[in-house]
Amino acid sequence: SPSPEVDESERDLRTVFAMQLSSRLRRSDLVEFFSQAGRVRDAHIVSEKGSRRSRGVAYVEFYAVESAVQARTLSGQRLLDVPIIVQPSEAEKNRKSTMRQYNASGAPVNAPVEENCLVVVRELLVDIAPVDIQRLFDLFGTVEHCRVAPAEGDVKEPEWTAYVRFSTHAAARRAVEKLSGLALFGTKLRVRMARKSEQERELRRISEKAAIGVGSPMDITPKAESTAEPKPELTVESNVDPAQTCTVLLLKNMVNPEEETEDNWRDELGQDVKGECDKFGAISRVFVDHNNPCDIYVEFADASSATYAQQSMNGRWFGGRQITALVAMRELSSPAASTSNSTPQRLNSSATMSQHSEDSSLLKNVDCGTPEQSYNSTLEREFEVHDIGNLVEVGDLEPAFSFRKLLRFAGPGFAMSIAYLDPGNICSDLHCGAVAGYKLIWLLFLTHALGLYVQTLSARIGIVTGRNLAQHCHEQYARSIRIPLWLVCELAIIGSDIQESIGTAIALYLLFGVQIWAGILVAALLSYVILGIQRFGARKVEALFIAMIAIMCACFGVEVFMSSPDVREITKGLLIPRIPASATVQAVGIVGAVIMPHNLFLHSALVGTRRIKRAADVRHASIREANFYTTLESGVALLFSFAINATIMIVFADIYSRGNSAKSVHMAEQHLPGLVEAADLLRGAFGDLGPLLWAIGLLSSGQSSTATGTMAGQYLMEGMMRLRASPWLRLFISRSTSLVPTMLVGVLFTSRLDQFDEWLNVLQSLALPFALIPTLKLAQSSHVMSEFAVGPRWRAFGWLAAAVIIALNVYLLLPLIVDLASYGVAAACMALALLGMYLLFVYILVVSKVE
Repeated sequence: SPSPEVDESERDLRTVFAMQLSSRLRRSDLVEFFSQAGRVRDAHIVSEKGSRRSRGVAYVEFYAVESAVQARTLSGQRLLDVPIIVQPSEAEKNRKSTMRQYNASGAPVNAPVEENCLVVVRELLVDIAPVDIQRLFDLFGTVEHCRVAPAEGDVKEPEWTAYVRFSTHAAARRAVEKLSGLALFGTKLRVRMARKSEQERELRRISEKAAIGVGSPMDITPKAESTAEPKPELTVESNVDPAQTCTVLLLKNMVNPEEETEDNWRDELGQDVKGECDKFGAISRVFVDHNNPCDIYVEFADASSATYAQQSMNGRWFGGRQITALVAMRELSSPAASTSNSTPQRLNSSATMSQHSEDSSLLKNVDCGTPEQSYNSTLEREFEVHDIGNLVEVGDLEPAFSFRKLLRFAGPGFAMSIAYLDPGNICSDLHCGAVAGYKLIWLLFLTHALGLYVQTLSARIGIVTGRNLAQHCHEQYARSIRIPLWLVCELAIIGSDIQESIGTAIALYLLFGVQIWAGILVAALLSYVILGIQRFGARKVEALFIAMIAIMCACFGVEVFMSSPDVREITKGLLIPRIPASATVQAVGIVGAVIMPHNLFLHSALVGTRRIKRAADVRHASIREANFYTTLESGVALLFSFAINATIMIVFADIYSRGNSAKSVHMAEQHLPGLVEAADLLRGAFGDLGPLLWAIGLLSSGQSSTATGTMAGQYLMEGMMRLRASPWLRLFISRSTSLVPTMLVGVLFTSRLDQFDEWLNVLQSLALPFALIPTLKLAQSSHVMSEFAVGPRWRAFGWLAAAVIIALNVYLLLPLIVDLASYGVAAACMALALLGMYLLFVYILVVSKVE
C-alpha cells in the first residue's frame, strides 16, 4: 500500500529513542520489534564513526504520533534477550527543556523563533565595497543589510569579512550553497551561515547605530533590523560574573567509561562533542580528562561562545544521558593575592601580562556545590606521557643558557643515538673501512647530520603537540594506509632487532663461548631486565644508556689509538666526497644503517618524558626552550655516535691498508669480514686485548639497541594501532614478534650472517621513507605545529633529502630486478610489480593531506 503522508514538523513527536540495545541487533530486528506499536517509517542504529560498531542506541520514526506514544510502553521488554529502554527522542526532550526555560523567563510558549538569515563571507583578500557584495548576493534573494569590516584575530595578511543579511532563511541558505568556493579576485570565497554570537553582535551593532542616527559608510541602510524583536534570552541559573573571562566549558555525565569497550572511544567522543559544540562558536581544543573520563573540556575562542554553549547544553540529552554543563573561569587576581600561600593553581593571562606582570588568572568551575577544579592542571595532564616512569621536571624558564637546564633535558637524545650505534651500524662501518678505506667518512658524517635534522623534526612534533609520531599517524591516515604503514615499520623493527640480537649473541660467543641460538635467548632475557628499570623512572633508563655509550667510546677509542691511523688520509676522507665503484652497496647501506625509521617514532615519544609548562602565558616560551635544549642535546649525542662509528671505520681501514696479516689479505681478496672474523683481525693486529675490547663494545651496542628497539616497537604498536595493554604485556609482545625470526636466522643462516646483515641495512633504507615522509608532512603543517611549523628553506631541504633516499633505493633495487629477470618473465613482472607498489605507496604518503 502507498505510504501515508506525514507532517515533517511533527517528526520529533513521531520518533522514539531506544537504548541498551544488543550489539548483535540488526535494523530488520529493530523494525520488526517496533512494528507491534505501529507502522515504522525509518530506523537508524547509531554506530561509532571509526569502528562502525553499534553504540547500543537507535532512533525509530513512525508514521503516526500515536504509534510513538504506544512504542514507549515497550520499554522494559526484551529484544534479543536484552531488556531495552524506550524514551522520547533527544530532540523532543530538548524541545520540552527549551519550552520550560522559555516559561521560566516569562516568554510565551508559542513565541516565534527567529530564523538565521545572516551570511558571513570570510578571508576576502580585497577590500570590496558593500554595494558590490550586495549585487553578488542579490541574485539569491532580497539583501536587507550588508557590511564589510577588517577580519578579527591574527591573520598573516590583510583580510576582510563581509556580513550579509537576507530577508529569508531560504535565500541565505541558497547563497551559502551556491557561492561557497566561488573564485573571486583570485581567491575562493568561504561562505557560511552566521553563528549565534555573530547574529547577536550584528543585530546589536545595527540597533545601536539606528538609536543614535549614525550609519557606517560601509553599511547599506538596514530596513527591519532596528525594529526586529530580539529572541528572548534563555535564563539559566548561574553565578557567572560578566567581568570575568569564561572560555572553557566543562561537560559532565556524557559517558560511562565502564561501558566503553573500544580503545579509541575518547577520540570518537571528542569528535562527537566538537560536532555538537561547533555551532556555538570557534573551538580551540576538545579533550577528555584522563584522570576523570566523565569530564570533557571544550575551550572556545571567546567568552560569549562558551557562555552561550553552557546555557544551551546544560540539562540537554546526549547519547541517552543528561548533560551537566559548567563554565571554567579565568578570574584576574591582584598581585597581593598571587603571593598568598592558600591560592590555588593559576594560569597566567598573556593579555594581562603586558599591563601587570604580576597578575595571574585563577581557573575555577562555576557550579553550585561542585568541587573546584583546575583546567590548567587538567590540560597539562592531557600532554603527559606515562610510558616511561614519572615525568621529569625541567624547572622554570631560564632567561639565558643554563647548563643545569641542559642536563635536565639530557637523556632522550642519547637514548635515540643508541640506534646509530647498533651492531648493524658497526657491521656497516666494518665493511666500509674494509672496502673503501677512509673514503666514506664524509658520507658517515653527512648521514649523521641528516639524522640530526630528521630527529629534530621528530622531537619537535612530540614537544609541540604532546603526542608522538605514531599517534599522529593513527589520526591522520585512514585504516587502508595506516595498516600497511604499520606493517612496513614493524618489519623494519624486526630487521633491526635481528641485527641487534645476533650482535649480542656474537659478543657473548666471543666472551664466553656461548652458542649463537643460546646467546639470542640470553639477549632477550637481558632486554627484559633493562626495560624493567623503567619502573624506577625515565632518568634511570637514560643513565644506563649513557653508561653503555661511554663503554663503547672507551673500547673502540682505545683500538683507534692502538692502530695509529694516517691522520692526513682521515682528513681527506672527511672533507673530499667520493664513493668508490666497488662500495656502492656499502654507501647505500650507511644511509639505512645510520638513519633508522623506527628511531623517529621513538624520539618523538621519549621527549614526552619532560614536563613542559603549557599554560597560556608561558606555552610559547616553554616550547621554544624545550626545542632548543632538545636539539642541542641531540646534536651532542649524535656527535658521540659519529665519533664511535668513525673509529670503527678507521680501525679496519688501517688494518686492511697495512695488510699486516696473511689472513687479512686473503679476506680482502675473497669476502668481507663479519663480526666474528673482525675479532680475529683485531687479535692479529693488537693481540688478545683487541678482541676483548671488541666483544665488550659489541655487547654494549647490541644490548642497549635491543632495548631501544623494543621501546620503539611498543610506541609504534600502541600509538598507530591503539593496541593498548600493560607495559609488561606490550614488552612481551614486542620481543616475541622479533624473537622468532631472529632465532630462525641465528640457527639456519649461521654461515651467512654477515651477508644477511648487509641486506638488513638495505631494508632499513627501503623502509626509511615511510617514517620520514609523515615526519616531514607533520612538521611543516601549521594545522599541527601552529607557529612552530618548519620554514620554507628547511622544508625544501627535508624533501630534497627524502627524494635522494628514494632515488638511492630505486637505484639499489634495479640490479636486483635485472637478476630476477634471468629467472623468467614471471619473476621479472613480479619484481616490477613490487617496485611499482613501493613507489605508489610512497606517492600516497606524499599527497595525503595533514589536518
